[in-house]
Amino acid sequence: MMDSALRPRHFYLKQTPWKHFDCNGLRCFENTIKYLNLNWFNCVLQETKGLAAWLAFLEPLLCPACSGTDLSLARIRRANLLQKGITLSIEKRKISICVVVLLLTFLVCAAASAKSSASRTAPEIIVRQWMTANPPDVKNLKGRVYVVDFWATWCHSCVEGMEELNKINEKYSDRGLVFMSLCQDKSPETINRMIDEKNINFHVAIDHGTADWYEVKYYPTVAVVDHEGRIIWQGKPWDKKFVKAIDKAISAAPNQGGQSPKYTKSTK
Repeated sequence: MMDSALRPRHFYLKQTPWKHFDCNGLRCFENTIKYLNLNWFNCVLQETKGLAAWLAFLEPLLCPACSGTDLSLARIRRANLLQKGITLSIEKRKISICVVVLLLTFLVCAAASAKSSASRTAPEIIVRQWMTANPPDVKNLKGRVYVVDFWATWCHSCVEGMEELNKINEKYSDRGLVFMSLCQDKSPETINRMIDEKNINFHVAIDHGTADWYEVKYYPTVAVVDHEGRIIWQGKPWDKKFVKAIDKAISAAPNQGGQSPKYTKSTK
């Protein structure tokens, strides 16, 4: 009797009790590997192409009931399985590339978001026309905490949020906050009509390119500027961080200089 350590692998293939297995292609092959405990097949099982190739090549030997003894048929099956394996490998590679691209996009967006939310010097406010009387002096805002609201009359979210902005301005104006709203519309009649409909109680003007300098990407957008002229927060007005940023800026300001200029409607 040949010593088990010296037996060739084909000996085990011939001694395999096939009746213990449900012969059904890949299932039969996997059961055979488990039965023989062939650890040397582990590396093959890790790769789809390798598994397909070994299955097609060994099928006639391992499971005559599945494939018969027609080696030409086995070659055809092997070619088909290899093609499927290659296709699957390509698809997996495409998916991997897509995942990497999405991940890189996410990282870039996160970096851009972090950059936009970081403190930076507030650009100059450029106004085409003030729609409310008694406007603040935008050339002399150093030392004041102020909010710049970018909106448009055609923006539904902007119009719906005016009531909340009125409350915020009413709450903080006595603490020296200057609230300015720069509309992207060019029609004074349309803006005045909106001021009346929403009972806007803060300063409104027609913007003249300030939104570009503030890198506004959507409406509405609000920016909180501290007493040192730095944008400490910028985002959507319904974000809870908006009011927190106002509180933080006012608390850090050494001297707000009393109340902000009160809004009054312009003469039409």
